[in-house]
Amino acid sequence: MTTQQISEAQQTARAWQPRATPSRIAPDSLPPVESLSGQQLVAEIQRELNRLGYEAGPVDGLMGTRSRNAIRDYQGTVGLAQDGQPTTALLARLRQTGQEPAATAPSEPEPTPARRVVLDDAFGDGDFRRNPPWTVLSGRFDIDDGGLRSIVEKPQVVTPASPTLRPERPEEIGLAMLQLILEQAGGRAPEAAPPVAAEVEFEEAARIFVHAPVDNAFRLELELASYQRPGSLEAGLFQGNQPGGGYRLVYNPGSRPGLSLVRLTADGGEVIASSEGTLDLEDGRFHTLSWTRDESGNMQVGVDGRRVLQAQDRRLRQGFQGFTLVNHGGDYNLRRVRLEH
Repeated sequence: MTTQQISEAQQTARAWQPRATPSRIAPDSLPPVESLSGQQLVAEIQRELNRLGYEAGPVDGLMGTRSRNAIRDYQGTVGLAQDGQPTTALLARLRQTGQEPAATAPSEPEPTPARRVVLDDAFGDGDFRRNPPWTVLSGRFDIDDGGLRSIVEKPQVVTPASPTLRPERPEEIGLAMLQLILEQAGGRAPEAAPPVAAEVEFEEAARIFVHAPVDNAFRLELELASYQRPGSLEAGLFQGNQPGGGYRLVYNPGSRPGLSLVRLTADGGEVIASSEGTLDLEDGRFHTLSWTRDESGNMQVGVDGRRVLQAQDRRLRQGFQGFTLVNHGGDYNLRRVRLEH
């Protein structure tokens, strides 16, 4: 550079001032949308689009491709129909954009805690006495192709005798109590036997349980098959070291109600819900029975995806120690049991 060019450059630098960034015009000083002519409306829209970074081109009030594309881009951003038309509603929306307080970013929803599985047994190892170990209290259980199998022979006709509940046979007491409870729930009184008649007596009930501590809120799923109608099946969760108090689902093949939800405590048993009508599972197929309970005591029971009963009960507030199955007379396969909370 020559001496004169250097002198001029220095003078220009001394005179330089930073250009002030034009501030946003206060909304109150803007011309009302309704008062604008067509060209003025387009010019205001162009001005607002440029302010928001949508590159509408010169603020000349003339609708060209750049202005129309900028309108469409904005409309797509805010969820409007992308028609590219300059309207008073669009201008009003543009003027509001950027004036609202900055929205607080929505907080990430707390992830729903994953359920923890406490029992999942499909009896694939061929031995119910390990992984996990099941305990047989009475009767007989085996493993076959369908899973855990329990058969209590069909009832036999015996000579009439006065009913006597023997303390050394707790299954008789349990069965009698459940029968009484279910008769009361079904709205029918126990039938008195004729003076001379044969009684029906089942073999000893088959009882089994497995320890699987679970919270008060749980989800239980069973895959179950039933092959004959006499008797009943009892399945549920118990409290204590061995099956005692807790909740039981009682299935009565071909009877009404077909399924009942029973609460057992030291004070006795009580039916808290029953299904409508009969429930016939004796079709040679496995059926999925699902049972859920939440923290408020709301319970729902479904069979093959169809809800068959629901209830709310808060009497039992503690967790449960395991799952129990009792065959009071019938032929059942438990292919899988899954318990989680």
